[in-house]
Amino acid sequence: SEGQDPRGRSESQADVVAALKRELEEVGSMAALGIEECERRVDEALQERDDSLQERDEALRDRDGMARERDDAVRERDGSLRQRDEALRKRDAWRDSSHERVSRERSEASPDRDAIQKELREVEEERDGARIEAAEAREEAGALR
Repeated sequence: SEGQDPRGRSESQADVVAALKRELEEVGSMAALGIEECERRVDEALQERDDSLQERDEALRDRDGMARERDDAVRERDGSLRQRDEALRKRDAWRDSSHERVSRERSEASPDRDAIQKELREVEEERDGARIEAAEAREEAGALR
């Protein structure tokens, strides 16, 4: 026979209530474990995200460093090209002025050169004439002997 508990419920009802309380406590502790597991997974996900962000930040710093190095190299190359262009401009200016100077000196020397060549031809003609006269004089002197 079913007895009554002091609160007025039958024993079987008290057992059911106790079982339900135990089940509720079990579900509560499972929920607590589930919440702890969820928190652990959230913490892991946050840590992975932080690690990923840190790796990304390092990659961005590396990229920025490489970009700075590239920019420095481009500036250095541009400076070298400007120096080369300036050297080429100076060389071309020197070559042009040298060519102009040589041309001017040649044209200034041309009348002198022409006069010297004319004088040289006259001296050569006189020399050739003197040789001919000397040869003729030797022939005459040899014929007279």
